[in-house]
Amino acid sequence: MPFFITGYPDPSAAPPDRAPVNDVDMTIVVGALVGTGVVLGCAVNALALPAMSVTVDPGTVQSNSTELYVYGGTVAIAAADTDNPRFDLVVVDSTGTLQVRSVSPEGGVVFPVLTAGDVALAAIYVPPNITEIDPDNVTDKRAFIPGVRYPGDIEMTARVTNPAAWYMCDGAAYDRTVDASLFNAITVTSTGTFTSGSKVVTGIASTTNFVPGASLSGANITVGSKIATIDSATQITMDTNASATGSASFVMAPWGVGDSSTTFNVPDFRDRSPVGPHLADGVAPVLQSATTTNGALDANGQMTVSPPAGVQAGDLIVIVTGRAINAFTTPAGFALYASNSGLSGGFFASVEVFYKVATASEPGSYTFVGGAGAGDAGNSYVASVLRITGQHPTLPFDAKSLSGAAAGTSLAVAGLTTSHNNCLVFSVAAIDAAAVRTFTESVGTEQWDQGNLQGSDASCMAGNTRTQATAGVVASNTFTASATARVWTGICFAIRPKQTTTIAVLGGVATHSFASSFNTTLGGAAGRVVSIDGVTTGGTIDNTPPNASVNFMIKR
Repeated sequence: MPFFITGYPDPSAAPPDRAPVNDVDMTIVVGALVGTGVVLGCAVNALALPAMSVTVDPGTVQSNSTELYVYGGTVAIAAADTDNPRFDLVVVDSTGTLQVRSVSPEGGVVFPVLTAGDVALAAIYVPPNITEIDPDNVTDKRAFIPGVRYPGDIEMTARVTNPAAWYMCDGAAYDRTVDASLFNAITVTSTGTFTSGSKVVTGIASTTNFVPGASLSGANITVGSKIATIDSATQITMDTNASATGSASFVMAPWGVGDSSTTFNVPDFRDRSPVGPHLADGVAPVLQSATTTNGALDANGQMTVSPPAGVQAGDLIVIVTGRAINAFTTPAGFALYASNSGLSGGFFASVEVFYKVATASEPGSYTFVGGAGAGDAGNSYVASVLRITGQHPTLPFDAKSLSGAAAGTSLAVAGLTTSHNNCLVFSVAAIDAAAVRTFTESVGTEQWDQGNLQGSDASCMAGNTRTQATAGVVASNTFTASATARVWTGICFAIRPKQTTTIAVLGGVATHSFASSFNTTLGGAAGRVVSIDGVTTGGTIDNTPPNASVNFMIKR
């Protein structure tokens, strides 16, 4: 509600003793212009259950230009006089404490005098002999300070300690109830459908403000879980399995979920520089290697492949499989991005795309199990192990398409539409044939082409790459086999690049383009920029006086 100049919400209908303008009104209005007024919140309302009390919402005020956080709560109003009406004023005093200023009813129906530093919130009209506060007797007296800052706003400061209405951006945890305004401003509370043992969460109202890598908490969520990928407008994939099945509320907190129950974390900008979102697409990802193998599944229906040579933490490992029978199950540590299969004349072909982001210590081998387990023993397979660098660290895939055909000598693997510039596009075709076939493609650079015959079924697969410089439509790619295939299946998928921005190093010494999802490490002589995303820049920071720094604060 706005500030009302009289003592009644509707001046045109005000009783005579509540209509006149009061000198205290002028004091309240002028005070807001010179640093004593309300910044945010602090609305006053009568209790839902009638009583001689009112409630005050949490908020922020300024008293003599000093910002104070108001926790809110219930404020008692003194008993009514037996004969005379009066006005009380609910205020925040100069220490941030809620108070009620009163005046003797024998002196007439006037506002009490404010104490120095008081911030007025509401006038309470107290008629004779009442025992409860009527909502019509509560008049808004909040005069707002111009230039309001809201919970979640961040400012840079040279202060060494934070004002009462602000927290330092140091990653600390705070109470979700006490600091509800800030909690609601920097987190998202939603509802999703969980399945125990699965990482996928469906049925979310909207993932618009979700952030890959953000922490999650909720009844069906394992403590420590984060968002691995944002799959659609209504679905995410977590990095750990759900702990229970069913629909449940959960919290997405980009800066941390605190104890996962009662607290949450503020941003931590110590030794870090904030950078805005919506950064530019970087250079195209690079296929560093494509190691292809083929053979027969072992007695347990398993295929074992080795990690790519030279793999480093952060690289994208993609394993593409082609088979003339059941598809593989997803192995531990991997996620399935795309799968396609075809059946024609009793013959079957499948192609799958599995992926993971490499860790600092990858195992010596990866084991894939056929869909029929030991029942797949002896069946043929082809697998290509890809090592890719320069991909987006948390959302590596841009788009995909699926294709298929019956018996014949060719398949036009459908194109797709990319959303980002400089995507690395893979087209893959797999077949079942009476013998091993080789392939040619209409566009792109062939990266692998192998087959394996076991009995009367040959699994054959080829894949190639091209770069899509501008976001948009990628044309189809026709694969032609050296002889007839009994059934075809295909997948096209695009790898999106890292996003980059350019930062001018303080002091004007250098600029540096770097990937998003980074930490800026400061150290060395004269505040030298040692590394940004692991790359030495050679820039320097104006760090005068020596070892001085600025802090970031977040509004409560």
